[in-house]
Order: sequence, then C-alpha cells, then structure tokens
Amino acid sequence: MSQSNIEKFDYYAGVILARLYEAFPFEIDLDTQAMADELASKNPQPKGSDELAFVGAVLDFLLEYDFIKASPLVGGSFSDVRLTLKGLGVLKSVPPSIDQKHKSNGELLKQAAQSGAKSLLANATQALISTYIQSFKF
Repeated sequence: MSQSNIEKFDYYAGVILARLYEAFPFEIDLDTQAMADELASKNPQPKGSDELAFVGAVLDFLLEYDFIKASPLVGGSFSDVRLTLKGLGVLKSVPPSIDQKHKSNGELLKQAAQSGAKSLLANATQALISTYIQSFKF
C-alpha cells in the first residue's frame, strides 16, 4: 500500500527539520537530488514517483511558511539552509500530547530520524505541526 502525500510529507519534512535542528545554528547545503535518492531508498515509492519534485515541494512549503530560510541554487538545490526563529521555536516546544520527559519536538524528530523509524518520524512531524497550528487563535 502506498503512502498518501500527507504521510510522505510528514516523513520528508521530519528528516529535513531533524537535520536542520541538529546543525543549528549553522547553515547547511541541501542537495535535493541526493536527498531524494536517499529518502527514496529508505522509503520505497511506486514506480513513476517523482521524489525530486516531492523533496522540492516540501522545501518550498517550509520556506513559504517561514520554518526555514535558504538560498535556492540552479538545479533545485539550496544553500545556506537554516531554521528560522519560528522553526526553532516550534522545534524547541514540548508537545503536550507526548511530553516524554519534556523532550522538545526537535529532540523527538532528531531521535526518530536517527532510529530510522518512519512512523515515529511522521508522528513527531505531525505533533510539531499540530503544536504550531494550535498556537493560532481561530
């Protein structure tokens, strides 16, 4: 059974945010082709799936909603990628539903990414986004 785009987004965004959290405050370069190849090898997709476009779309989303800042390069890669204050704030928050010894969203993402547990990483990403959305007063 193939993943929905939301499940795939949660996983890919989790991997990207975990790398940036671990590197913070330093900027890193993200080669979207290398990342697409790596993620596809860990997360097999149906034939014809365009992983490069999906990684680019995830990065575009994170940029558009100010979770990260980056300088686009020719070929779709990005240089000088770093969490913004907003991205860091969300990653440093402690989700009330998880509260595993007061670990932050970022620590949970980092551990999930290191363990290679796709569902754990996706769940941590969902908690991070939920924490951010709940901060709005609708």
